[in-house]
Amino acid sequence: MSSKPGRNEPCPCGSGMKYKHCHLRDDAGVDTGPPPDALQRAVERAIAWLTGYRRKAFVAALDELIDEFMFDSTPLPAHDLSDDFAGQVQVNFTEWLLAEGSIQVKGSEQRTVDHVLGPDGPAFSPEQRLWIEQLRTQALRLYTVTGMRRGSGLTLRDALDSAAAPLDVDEDLGSLSIEDGTLIGARVLRLAGRNELSGAMYAYAALHAAEVIDAVRAAEQFSAEPGNRRMLVGREIMRQWVREWTQPRRLPRIEDAGGNPLGAAR
Repeated sequence: MSSKPGRNEPCPCGSGMKYKHCHLRDDAGVDTGPPPDALQRAVERAIAWLTGYRRKAFVAALDELIDEFMFDSTPLPAHDLSDDFAGQVQVNFTEWLLAEGSIQVKGSEQRTVDHVLGPDGPAFSPEQRLWIEQLRTQALRLYTVTGMRRGSGLTLRDALDSAAAPLDVDEDLGSLSIEDGTLIGARVLRLAGRNELSGAMYAYAALHAAEVIDAVRAAEQFSAEPGNRRMLVGREIMRQWVREWTQPRRLPRIEDAGGNPLGAAR
């Protein structure tokens, strides 16, 4: 009996879609309504256009991005990385390059999302265009999952801003695997009166949550300029996620009753 494909592998039905966007729902035995429509495949359409019409520039930019995050420290050998991580690298890095990165076009550097939404870009429906436009404006943030609706949605609390109101997010497949209390990096988009996750997701082990929050908060405070803060926060979220998967397991930070790390210099 053959094993099921990974979430980000092509669906064996031959549809050309990723397994998670096609028959994973049926195989999981969860009734989550009809499969995603063209709106939710807006990012895939954008990436397909980039790989078709700007392939050399796109591949070069993606390789540079992966080198920056995967090899800025000493990662585990590639053959030791899990299939799940390899698949999620594709999703997270391509969305990052689309939303935050840039590519070389005719000798000049252009922000990828601006180029895709330009007059020479792919044909999007109005809803798809709005989805891609929100990748340009909605920042990657850290959230703590504080509520679960299995097969339908999540409740998220901003991990960096305790005053921010919680967000109820429609999310079918992610809500099947994420546990209550998990720290995640995500981009929340809003369309037709509801919140949805953009697709990329960065999950962290509970033992390292406090350490990740501290690192991302430090990045946020490094610059007073909003655009720089957004970029620094997003990069640190990505960096911590890669570290989670590629570095040897770290001991959790242990604090005393006063919140001070044990073993720290007094």
